[in-house]
This record gives sequence, structure tokens and C-alpha cells, in this order.
Amino acid sequence: LTGTHVGCDTSQCGACVVHVDGKAVKSCTMLAVQASGSTVLTIEGLANGADLHPVQAAFKEHHGLQCG
Repeated sequence: LTGTHVGCDTSQCGACVVHVDGKAVKSCTMLAVQASGSTVLTIEGLANGADLHPVQAAFKEHHGLQCG
């Protein structure tokens, strides 16, 4: 994962959040095998081709950092 970052490594900051089956999950709290058979959406998956998703555009416009 390139957009998902380790921020605190204690499940506190939210820098590692991904969506698993439509629910926000701190990825540092689960093993990859636990996502087997699930739909996982990361920040990279929000874009539509070359167009940024509004969330991505807001991060870019406001100089958003990794913590969430």
C-alpha cells in the first residue's frame, strides 16, 4: 500500500484507514488474511482515471498529511 501509512502503530491516529466491505477499518489492526474474500478500498482506489476524487483533491488543496 502506498497511500496507507503507519502513523502511530497503536491504532490511535487513523493514518492507516482503509474500507473493508464498505466499513472504515484501521489496517494496522488486522492481518491481510482477514481481508480474504472482502472488498478492500484504499485511497488510491478513489480516483476515476486521471481525475481525483473530491477527498483526494481536498487533501491536495489543503496540504493534508498522513494522519486521519
